[in-house]
Amino acid sequence: MIKAIKGSLIIFVLFQIACNLAFGYEVETHVLLNTRVYDISSIDEYFHDELGYRLFETGENKGRIDNTFQGKLAIALFKQAGVDEDSPNTWCWPIPLPPTPYPRAYNHYHDPLRGWEDAGYTNPLWYNGISSVLWAQYDRLRYPPDLSMLRCTGPNVWTWGNANRYFLDGLTSRDGAAREQNLAYLFTALGRLTHLVTDVSVPEHTRNDAHVILEHYETWCKKNLTTLDNTIDGVPVFDNSFMPSAAIFAQPRGSAFGSDPLSPVSNLWDSRSSGTGDNPLLSATDRLAGLADYSNFNYFSGDTVFDSIHYPHPSPLEVELDLLPITASDGRTDYVYFFKRTASDGIAVSHLAATGFHYQDLLDQGLDNAFQAAHLDEYCWKEYAKNLVPRAVSYGTALVDYFFRGKFDATGSGNTLTVTNRSSGTATGTFTVYR
Repeated sequence: MIKAIKGSLIIFVLFQIACNLAFGYEVETHVLLNTRVYDISSIDEYFHDELGYRLFETGENKGRIDNTFQGKLAIALFKQAGVDEDSPNTWCWPIPLPPTPYPRAYNHYHDPLRGWEDAGYTNPLWYNGISSVLWAQYDRLRYPPDLSMLRCTGPNVWTWGNANRYFLDGLTSRDGAAREQNLAYLFTALGRLTHLVTDVSVPEHTRNDAHVILEHYETWCKKNLTTLDNTIDGVPVFDNSFMPSAAIFAQPRGSAFGSDPLSPVSNLWDSRSSGTGDNPLLSATDRLAGLADYSNFNYFSGDTVFDSIHYPHPSPLEVELDLLPITASDGRTDYVYFFKRTASDGIAVSHLAATGFHYQDLLDQGLDNAFQAAHLDEYCWKEYAKNLVPRAVSYGTALVDYFFRGKFDATGSGNTLTVTNRSSGTATGTFTVYR
């Protein structure tokens, strides 16, 4: 009987781990992220200026599209998509592993130091997923890998390619209900894609760290939503001040599993098409780096602090110590040594990792012991959020704006039609008149 109870407890614990593993930002944070991306992006402006949709003139939705699609506003569809990309869509039980209702979340990782076919979440004793770059363009893969999570989820229908098809059908279908449905699908697809790209601002998702239990960066963000919605140390958090350069879309593109080179939007995740080797030195002003490159190179996840074997940066050679004040549990001010990184080694981070109160004792036992005891705390997560969340919003906005980059005028009479490209880039393809 006792053995049976112990066995049941082990299964229950594993089940709980499976249910909580692999999430990026928590649901509430994704709602805020998607809301900010939607409002900062060009969605409403595009639908008003290019397609003739009305915008709300007053109320909480002022400036947003004044039209419903399948009974919901565009902003509502976009926000809900940010939630649903992590939500259960099917139960997965890849025996002998325990069941999980969240198979999609295992496809939300991208390690930029690996080749793209191997850049997803991997664990020899657990579930494995596909890179989120490839999950976002699943329909481009000729020979998808045979992974347990993909057998559970099936093909991803909310891809970048399908978003383009939904948009085309939403504009050209002769059936009004079909047009409305496809535009609803469009906002859903873009909301889910925004979820995927913002997730790689989370170091755990670019350093193959499951962050199963205990406090971590994402839980800190969830607990501090009010702070995130305003400023951290005077820095606006939900803004687009770190928009990548438009030239990022002209960078070489990767491919995987028999695909042709993937969409230029892939570079928002990882702008190094080979996907292997050491990361380049990334600075605060680098506008050509993918978001996964940036978070992997400049920050730690909970289980990869000074893990130089797998992640060469930040390295012990790139940090120095600084004695900084903290507020103790009794409300008093104490001082703790933090490892900090200077701008010459990448991004300047004052609270890169904490040492704890026993740092000096550990240092006396040897430098390796001191580095091994380094960990992340609320002061680290706060500074991480100050740098990472604005970039998440910026890269999400860049994804949406790149989708709506095409602007054309058409004039003429009779059988003659003149099309003028008002976009900043070169347009290729065939123009078709739909009646």
